[in-house]
Amino acid sequence: MKKVVLLVILILCASLMVLPARGAAEPDVWQIGVTTQGWRHEFIKNLVDAFEAVDAEMPELELILVDSEDSVEKQLNDVDNFIARRVDGIIMNGNSYEGSSPAVAAANEAGIPMVQVVSYTENDNYHTFVGTDVKSSGVMAAEVMADLLGGEGRVLMIDGMMG
Repeated sequence: MKKVVLLVILILCASLMVLPARGAAEPDVWQIGVTTQGWRHEFIKNLVDAFEAVDAEMPELELILVDSEDSVEKQLNDVDNFIARRVDGIIMNGNSYEGSSPAVAAANEAGIPMVQVVSYTENDNYHTFVGTDVKSSGVMAAEVMADLLGGEGRVLMIDGMMG
């Protein structure tokens, strides 16, 4: 997980290098706002732990980690707070495909690059996405299942809550 977090941070830093400067010299410490889904989820806790570990190892980086508490409204407010602080970049693990989309527009309007991790938003105007293409994963899983069943058999699909 720590390697994935390092990759996300490197991608964001590369975006910062190629974007037009916002009128300031390169900072001594890069401030990156990180907003995630609720920290009560085990996967998200592990992701946050990895962000904290990377942050502790990199003195030139200050990660501002916030728990959206699974609230779209709180996440949008958190992104607005990052923008007000003039962070150098934002990493977002969106709560909602539609609901978290305004955060992308706000970051772009402020000239702050955004990397989305694990989940993405309807507004695809972010700088990059690091995660799984769930549609392709589903197609690949179905193809493997069809091969294993030899084209015959019965399959049970369990559908859980979206998000």
